Amino acid sequence: MPDDEEAVLEEAPKSLRKAARRVRVYAAAFGLCAGGRASGPCAGTRRTLRAVVGPVAVLVDQVDALSLSLARDQKALNVVLSTVARLRLLPNVRVLFSCRVFDLNNDPRLKRVEVAQRFALPQLTDGEIADVLRTQAVDFGTLSAATRELLRIPLHLDLFLRILEDRGASGVGGAVDDISTLQDLYALLWQEVVLVADPEGPPAHEREQILRLMTDYMDRERRTSAPGSVFARSDVRHLEEARRWLASAGVIVQSGAGWSFLHQTFFDYCYARQFVDSGGSLS
Repeated sequence: MPDDEEAVLEEAPKSLRKAARRVRVYAAAFGLCAGGRASGPCAGTRRTLRAVVGPVAVLVDQVDALSLSLARDQKALNVVLSTVARLRLLPNVRVLFSCRVFDLNNDPRLKRVEVAQRFALPQLTDGEIADVLRTQAVDFGTLSAATRELLRIPLHLDLFLRILEDRGASGVGGAVDDISTLQDLYALLWQEVVLVADPEGPPAHEREQILRLMTDYMDRERRTSAPGSVFARSDVRHLEEARRWLASAGVIVQSGAGWSFLHQTFFDYCYARQFVDSGGSLS
């Protein structure tokens, strides 16, 4: 924080100063992860944390997005884990991070993290799923066993609801009562949301082009988001309406100055789809 801002902070009421310091703590911690450097910024983060009176919680959400199974740039996870290790040395700091069980058990770097206490989030129950589906006039009991099992994961249930809502609004059909994989859900999302007929919206091929631009950038730069400058080039400025349309549909999400997909796994689906469409081969 610049000196003039520091001076204003010291003149503020005590409660405001404490809140502002906590904001600085979180901003510094997340800035470190985004910057991808483990030494300089980390030292500044630790100094800031030491200055905070009382306990501080540092939250790192969805660390599995940086794991071997999802991320193509492995340096990012190393930076995060290095930061966590250093922060744990501070007596007033507690670190809480969320991670899929699969990645926690299969990524060797995550397996080596010493965890003082684990909190397991249970899958959704039949009753919870049935209550949600009832709002869309869907009988949980009519779904196949594979579909019912798939919907126990909150992300899967959310995708399922998106598809149902859009299908109801557009009249597009589709077999949703016998899907069994996340790929099935994304295939339906692509067909019934991304490509849905919308006379008042941008052409479907322009929506697809936006997703290709994001996928290409994220793959090339090994990042989980794409900056807004990707859409500012003169040759793609005509896609602005398509970008807004996809954002309103919840397919892409703005975070700061960047854009990401509704979930990291949707990037994998888009990447695989482009690979197949371009005639790519694994051999």
